Amino acid sequence: MSLSVNPCDNRKTWDARVRVTGGNPQLLWGIGEAEALTDEQISVERVMVNRANQTIGYGQLLIYPEDKHTVWTRSPCT
Repeated sequence: MSLSVNPCDNRKTWDARVRVTGGNPQLLWGIGEAEALTDEQISVERVMVNRANQTIGYGQLLIYPEDKHTVWTRSPCT
């Protein structure tokens, strides 16, 4: 079975997923936004990982400029 990774652009959907699955509170939308405010070069992407039309994971990616690195956190869906 193949996996697909899709962006999540809806704050309410994202935060509900984190709360319902017992995800790390640092994955909440506002935390990512606050992190991005600390450095104007950081961007935030939120993605859902799906298999057979079911979400099996999600992650909030903190994207740094190419000359640095990419830092990401993830939380499994339960």
